[in-house]
Parts: sequence; C-alpha cells; structure tokens
Amino acid sequence: MSKIIVIAGFKPKPGHEDAVLSILRGMVVSTRAEVGNEVYNLYRDKEGTGITLFEVYTNQDHLELHRAADYFKAYRASIFDHLEEPIAVKSLVGVDVVGG
Repeated sequence: MSKIIVIAGFKPKPGHEDAVLSILRGMVVSTRAEVGNEVYNLYRDKEGTGITLFEVYTNQDHLELHRAADYFKAYRASIFDHLEEPIAVKSLVGVDVVGG
C-alpha cells in the first residue's frame, strides 16, 4: 500500500482567519497521535488570507480511520461557517518518490 498525501486549502471569510486556525489547531494533537499519521502540519500563506493543511498517512486505511474520528467529525461540523469557499482537497499517492 502507498502512503497517502492530503493537501487541504482553506480560504477563511474576512475576519474569520483566527477561528479557522483555532478549529484546525484543535485537530493537531489528536491527529498526530493517530496510528498511521506521519505528518499533520498547518501553513499560512504570506498574505495571511489562506491556510493549507499538509497530511501524510501510511495508507488509505489510516486516512479512513482519521476521517471516522469524532474530532474530525466535529471539525467538519464547525469549519464551513467560517469559510469563503469550499475546502480545496487533493489526495495524492506517490508515483516516483524518494524515501516514500
């Protein structure tokens, strides 16, 4: 099985940047402790208007366990009120990857 990379882009409504960051930061400790999670990092663009989440899971099964977690469901239930547009999610599998 291949590692799964997830890149999720968030565009908060004006004035909602801190709320989006708070919701996403609420996922960090629990997600990083999951079996099969290798990376769960948050990034903010230089302008401060966009947030990107970069995740790596050892395989699809571990990603599905993450998505089934109560804290994931709580994040999904609360984040959309703070976003200007839908979450831009890309799920990637390696094709020609060094060390992965």
